[in-house]
Amino acid sequence: MNKFFYVLALKRLFESLGFFKLLFFITLKIIIFSYRRIYSLKIYFFTSFSEKYAEDQNIITNSLFDYKSLSNFEISNKDELLKNKFKIFSEKSEDYSTSLSEKISNISQINRSNRQKSKKIFENIITPFKRNTYLTNWYYDANSKFKWKASKKSNSLKIQYNKGFDIKVPWELSRLQSLSKICVWSFLNKKKNLYTFIKNQVFDFIASNPPSYGVNWFNAMEVAIRGANLCMITDILVQEDKLSPRERKVVYNSINDHINFVINNLEWSPFSRNNHYLANIVGLLVMAYFLPRDEYTLGILKFAENQLFNEISYQFYNDGGNKEGSSAYHILSVEIILIGIYLSKKLDKEDSMNKAVIKKNTINKTFFINLLSDDVDKKYKNKIF
Repeated sequence: MNKFFYVLALKRLFESLGFFKLLFFITLKIIIFSYRRIYSLKIYFFTSFSEKYAEDQNIITNSLFDYKSLSNFEISNKDELLKNKFKIFSEKSEDYSTSLSEKISNISQINRSNRQKSKKIFENIITPFKRNTYLTNWYYDANSKFKWKASKKSNSLKIQYNKGFDIKVPWELSRLQSLSKICVWSFLNKKKNLYTFIKNQVFDFIASNPPSYGVNWFNAMEVAIRGANLCMITDILVQEDKLSPRERKVVYNSINDHINFVINNLEWSPFSRNNHYLANIVGLLVMAYFLPRDEYTLGILKFAENQLFNEISYQFYNDGGNKEGSSAYHILSVEIILIGIYLSKKLDKEDSMNKAVIKKNTINKTFFINLLSDDVDKKYKNKIF
């Protein structure tokens, strides 16, 4: 059965790509596979946290949204969220909280090459509250009481079925969507006392989840959504002047880790794409827009904007229907592309975008994807709009 599947897949690839593009695609897959093996060996001995941004740098980010324009923004379960109680695939709120002291005492659960960096974040950056510090069990499924191991490499994990636990529970928790809501609400209602809680959750996630380790670095869609939320939270904290230079360094490098993971693990296939790839490219747009402009972020912005319009054309029919044939996924995909279009409109005002090019020495799928994609100009955009 497996042999038949691979033969059929090669046949379809040959029919859609032709011989030379197919040969190039197979060669690229082999190179990427080899590169990932080398990277996996490297992070066994050395930290996987990036160090692109330094504490003494004058880092200028780009604000994403006009948060003050939001109105009637309420959170019905705010009090529960502030105690780390969540309803995740459950009708009742479950407790996902833990303490700072417990995190520090269990630091050995972090893989050896990242342990020291994680420990420094726990001990030097996270601020204890007077009464209690609610941190989070990011690897936990409270419905089944199952907990994933933090020290396992993400690419070695398998999705297990019929075991009574669900990998999507920690994924849902680790998207940081509830935290971004609390952050926006705090900003609009001038609840500056909540920023310590918000920061603690952010730095707890970063320290507890080193890049490429554990269940929360399993696929690019989850990382892209979290990266986008992390940018919005950081954007507000920067505007409110609530991040010290040391804190900015940690969170900017974490966003850089997220953008690197997504660009190197794009959920793109010449056979088919869906909401996962849409989330990949719009997550890239949000992160590359927020981070300081340089050759790398400009190249990703150009690539992601081009892919946004290509995928709208590919994933939506002329009558507006979505190719996945699901009303739920239709809504999700439309929400994703609306964010992308909003950022594209902002990018239209930037002259620097005209000369932006994705870095050719990057070992990932982007060069091949560009090869098979339409060029996006003003006429193409107008057609999509």
